[in-house]
Amino acid sequence: MKVKELISIFSRAEKVLKLYENKTVDEMIDDIYLRLCTTNIEDKYLETSNNNNNNNNKKKTVSNIIMDQNIYKKIIDEIKDKEKREIIDHIQELKKDELIHLAKSLDLKLNKSSKKGIMIESIASYFSSINLNQKVSERNEEELQKFINSNK
Repeated sequence: MKVKELISIFSRAEKVLKLYENKTVDEMIDDIYLRLCTTNIEDKYLETSNNNNNNNNKKKTVSNIIMDQNIYKKIIDEIKDKEKREIIDHIQELKKDELIHLAKSLDLKLNKSSKKGIMIESIASYFSSINLNQKVSERNEEELQKFINSNK
């Protein structure tokens, strides 16, 4: 790579950095990541769409995707501290595609060919294992001794 090419790259990067001048680096990266994710999803949507969409419909699609991401964050906030059975009851109403999107927002990989019950169980198990780890880490030594003695 020649220096001239590097200068060109830095000048393009400078334009991006100026857009986030008053933000933290984490906020900038999160925003760029969100924009890339919605662009990728939008492209997939447009490829599979049978009708021709104009720019207004395209913008609505992106805002719907962002709204959907906020909905999944809200669902996660609602279920993250619940017991496994409560989580299952809570997400039972979701459709298979919604479960897949919820899992993606948790960085869980679910098979699209899996049955809905297995998907629900996987998501509930994910949260129950996190909750169990938190409960165990919060216990003090006395509680652990009581538990050990009660199981003898």
